[in-house]
Order: sequence, then structure tokens, then C-alpha cells
Amino acid sequence: MIAFEDIDNRLESLGLDRAWLAEITGRSPGSIRSALAPNADPSKRSSLIQKALSDAIEAEEANRASAREKEGQRESVPPGYSALFLNDEELDLVDKASRLVEAPSLAAFCHDIIQGEARRIIAENAAKASIVSFPTKDRGAHLMAAAGSPINAEMIESHGGGDTVKIRISGLSMDPLFSDGEIVTGLLKHACRSSEWKRGYVYLVSYEGGLTVKRYNTRLATPEEIEAGISYVSPRDHKAKVRVLESENPAFPEIVIKGDVDWIAWIDTKASPSESQ
Repeated sequence: MIAFEDIDNRLESLGLDRAWLAEITGRSPGSIRSALAPNADPSKRSSLIQKALSDAIEAEEANRASAREKEGQRESVPPGYSALFLNDEELDLVDKASRLVEAPSLAAFCHDIIQGEARRIIAENAAKASIVSFPTKDRGAHLMAAAGSPINAEMIESHGGGDTVKIRISGLSMDPLFSDGEIVTGLLKHACRSSEWKRGYVYLVSYEGGLTVKRYNTRLATPEEIEAGISYVSPRDHKAKVRVLESENPAFPEIVIKGDVDWIAWIDTKASPSESQ
């Protein structure tokens, strides 16, 4: 057990005080003060109170030592693995991230991160084959768009202002409405009378972090789509439906809208689409 004379020093080393000791042990502050007073009456220093105070302090010391040990532990790095990091700070950063997501191991965490980044780079560069450019005057930028699947937008500084945007179609997904390389004009959203989607209209769409040219439509939802929670009930006929982005070329599958989508410009095709359902 800890000597009465040493209890205050042990508390101070833990950054604690007698009030904490009283709360933990259930002893009154007065009884602790009497037991720890210099030249205290021996009757105030029973072995029971000494054990209670000692057990509380030693338990706290043990808990903190265990926590420090766990914090300092790091799994051994396989031979050559540390070559991924320039210094201990980089390794500590990655190790901390792996623990935050409760990865099974540091090696597994790094493997998944590297593989995911590699897939992203491959997909991004593969998409460049279908990237086309168009100047936009209202945003002071030069964007990239595709008539195929959505891709990331690239912003390049430009100047000017206006309500329209020029779009060069790339690929065959909008054929025969738009040919590969054809330049079309879109009316920017802020200049349209309504910002709401309309069935049958062709839009320049921002979708899943990319841009594409597609026709907006709706159709009846399948049981699987209803179960997945991506359908809605039409206020007109009270049927479950999904929103889709369609290509003109039947060889290109539709894109079922599963989340928030925004359109940038309406492209006049001289069609007479109906209102959105």
C-alpha cells in the first residue's frame, strides 16, 4: 500500500487531487483531509482508508500505463514496406488513419487505398477519350463534357458573360440527334424560365461529379428499384417511377438517377416535351 505521506505526491503526478480521491473511494473529503494531515491522529489513519486510497491511485496508474502501451503499439511493418514512407511522421499519419477506420491491419489499409487510387486514375484517363470541350461565358471558365457516361469537369480560365453555352458533342450516344463533333448551343439554367426538370428535354447535366449530355425522362420502376429506394410516386397517376437520363442511340444504356442531380443548360431540339411527372 502507498504510505499516507506519499499519497499527495502520487495524486499530483497524475494531475489529480483529493476531491477526485473522495469521489472515487466514496470517502468524505473531511476523512481524507484528516488522514493525510501532517502529524495526523493515528486513529484517523486506519488500514482500511489507507487501502481504499492506495487502490484507487494504483488502479488509475495502471489504467494510464495500459493506455500508453496501447497507443505506442504499432504492428510490425513487413520487410521493404517502410520504403513507402519518407519518415516516421508519414507512417504515423497512415497508421492513425487505418485505426480510425478500424482496418484489419496497416498493410491491408495501404493495399486498399493504393488499389482504389489506381482504379480512379485508370477510369479518369480512360474517360478522356470521350471528353469534349465547350466554352461557357457565364462562369468564366472552360468546361469539359461528354455525350457518353458522366465524367469529371475540367475548369479552364476564360472571359466573357452571357446566357448560352457552346457544347461540342463527342461520341455516338446522342446519334442521330447529335453527331460526333457537332457543336450545339445550350441555354444556361439561370436564363431559363423554369429550373425544374421536364420530361423529354435534352440537358447538359452535372451527375456524379461529371458532365454529360442526355435526355431526361421517367419510367415505371421495377420491383428491385422500389426495394432499393430509388423510386418515387408520381403525383399524376400514383405509380412508382424512376428518373432516367437517356441516350438517343439505343446501343447506349440509360442512366438511372439514384441521387441528387443538377442540370447546367437546356439544349433546344425543337421537341415538345411534356412536364415532369
